[in-house]
This record gives sequence, structure tokens and C-alpha cells, in this order.
Amino acid sequence: DQTATKAAGDIGVVRPIFNPGDALLFDHLFLHQTGSDPSMPNPRYAIESWFFGPSAYPQNYVPIAF
Repeated sequence: DQTATKAAGDIGVVRPIFNPGDALLFDHLFLHQTGSDPSMPNPRYAIESWFFGPSAYPQNYVPIAF
């Protein structure tokens, strides 16, 4: 938590409020952490997806392409 607070500087740590169906996309440089508190009793679900351009796709993976 101290790392995030220091990195946030004067802006502070931001905790967005989501509605069902909302999404947040960010890159590998975005400092993030899952937040929870006692007022959040329901299960949370997440999907992790990675997107690569053809020139940067990892060699040992099979791409899903349309």
C-alpha cells in the first residue's frame, strides 16, 4: 500500500466505482491492486486478456485470430 500511495503522489489512490458490465483496460505499466472491504460480500469475477500485435506475439503460444 505504501508503494501505491507514494506512486500516486498528490492525485492519491483512485478506486473507481463499477456497474455490472463495466470494464477497465490498462497496460502492464499500470500499478494496480484488487480492492475489497466488508461492504463487498458478493463474489468478484475477472477476465485477464493479453493483446499483441503480430510482430510481438510470443513464439510458444497459439494465437486466436479472426
